[in-house]
Amino acid sequence: TNNVSQVRTYRIAVNPNNKDTLYLGTFDHGIMRSTNAGESWSTAGLSSEIILDVIPRPAHYSQLLSGTLHNGLFRSTNNGGSWEHSQQGLNASKVTSLLVQPGNSQTLYASLYPGWIARSLDGGATWGDYHQGIVDKRVHALVVHPVQTSWLYALTDESGLYRRDTLNGGGWQPAGGNFLSGAVPTAEESVHPFHQDDVFEQLFPDESLPTNLPQAASIPLLCLTFTNTSPAMGYLGTAGGGVYRSMDDGQSWAAMGLAGTSVYALVVVPGEPNRVYAATNRAGSVQMSLDGGATWGDMGLAGVAAYSLTLDTFNHDVLYVGTSNGVYKYIGGIGWVPAALSGSVVTSIAAHPTRANLIYAGTTEGAFISDDGGATWKAGPTELTGIEIQAIQFDTNQPRLVYYATKGFGVLKVSE
Repeated sequence: TNNVSQVRTYRIAVNPNNKDTLYLGTFDHGIMRSTNAGESWSTAGLSSEIILDVIPRPAHYSQLLSGTLHNGLFRSTNNGGSWEHSQQGLNASKVTSLLVQPGNSQTLYASLYPGWIARSLDGGATWGDYHQGIVDKRVHALVVHPVQTSWLYALTDESGLYRRDTLNGGGWQPAGGNFLSGAVPTAEESVHPFHQDDVFEQLFPDESLPTNLPQAASIPLLCLTFTNTSPAMGYLGTAGGGVYRSMDDGQSWAAMGLAGTSVYALVVVPGEPNRVYAATNRAGSVQMSLDGGATWGDMGLAGVAAYSLTLDTFNHDVLYVGTSNGVYKYIGGIGWVPAALSGSVVTSIAAHPTRANLIYAGTTEGAFISDDGGATWKAGPTELTGIEIQAIQFDTNQPRLVYYATKGFGVLKVSE
């Protein structure tokens, strides 16, 4: 093994079909392969990439998947003889959210952290910068207005809320709101999985981040949702500032409770604009308001941290919650029911927009799918094995298309 003694190695994988075949993911030599249990090594491609992971596909041992620091996911079907991208074009360190333009499946928008905002006009094959007007490179989420579907909203770490009309040539404009800076140093506290420091982030800090930003004009903004029956009405979740509400499409905002609380996710019950659920960092995690956010009550989910929420598409009395210990399901009139994936940190959860009981969960170790309302789960795309999922988005124009936004490996587009 003397020819790899000076190689900076981050991952090692063993071919399950041949224990003498080993793969190294390195920082300076791409993928390296040994066919004699590590006695000698040869290069196996991606030599210009910083490799964060390499995985032989189960039952297809000549197929390899590799995640890189700056260039996303790659796939090889011949033991590393050649490689091709195995993602939908966006090569970014951390994709926090993704939108498909209503009425146009070819137009996609992605928020990056760090990295501003990107847009694709060809279904994700290529991407271009779309951040004009935003100073803050840390964008947590993008949201489309439910009626004015050309209006996009961007939630940032320090510079507040922005809005952009995609039908005109202007850039992003401040959308209003006085979100006072609080004592929260970062958008996700150390208990949130998105806050965890990665080894490669320590080794390769993003030196392009601006160092001369003015003092923060806003606390970090984490989530935004509008109501479907009163579309001018929206709720905004913050890091340390609780919930704000707007009645005028986001032009002005009023504090609506949970002060001092970080709100990671919000959902509004369709047809009931005053019934709101919030995933928070409070004890009990999930809070509910029946009066438009004026007052909140603890829903009694103890012993876990809640990170993500989704309502059942066809039964709005059923709420799914992604937590620090799997998926929980709240059924009105019954209460909480564990819905499996115990032991998994579920960072994103989404109900299919047209198919009953079909639930998708993103975790810190990949994606999972349930077709029976969370009772049982199966592994999702193998390309995502071991990868943290930031968000799951369906193409409402073509619901069979699912997009997975990842931490470190861009976006994966899957046709179910």
